[in-house]
Amino acid sequence: MAKHNFLKLEYRTEEVQALEIVGVVDGDGVLPAYTTTDKKLKWNAWIVNKNRRLFQFVPVDCNIPIYKDNGVDMESRCDGMLLVDSMRYIAFVELKDVRSGGIADAIKQLRTTIELFSQNYHVEDFRIRRAYAANVAHPRFHYSMKDEIESFRALKFVLMPQAEIVLN
Repeated sequence: MAKHNFLKLEYRTEEVQALEIVGVVDGDGVLPAYTTTDKKLKWNAWIVNKNRRLFQFVPVDCNIPIYKDNGVDMESRCDGMLLVDSMRYIAFVELKDVRSGGIADAIKQLRTTIELFSQNYHVEDFRIRRAYAANVAHPRFHYSMKDEIESFRALKFVLMPQAEIVLN
């Protein structure tokens, strides 16, 4: 098992912040996802932080190199993770902007990333653990997500199929 240091300081490209609302914008496949207050940009998800908790968005895809066992191909990863209140709360985020098929892909990427993270860290060290599958193009789902949500319990994370990330 390769060691993947998701929490390495060099991967923390954004400052710790305590804004009340901030958007999360997907990168372009070359650049990583990032947070912004610029409402002229299309937000793929948004963070609502009414209590002004300290948080840091850490891009995962296009930022943290995680290779498959062959050492050449990159592992599929989610877009980013949120570290809240000095890492007592962690949330992984996958951003989509597609009309169909996006949620299944988002869940798969979240699962892969969380499994890799769990191989390297004790997830129980985080009091709150969430996984957000955000699809801004299709925010409401036509079927129950009960089975997908239940399957994330084995990962010790709560699956949140929504674009609004509420830090409560």
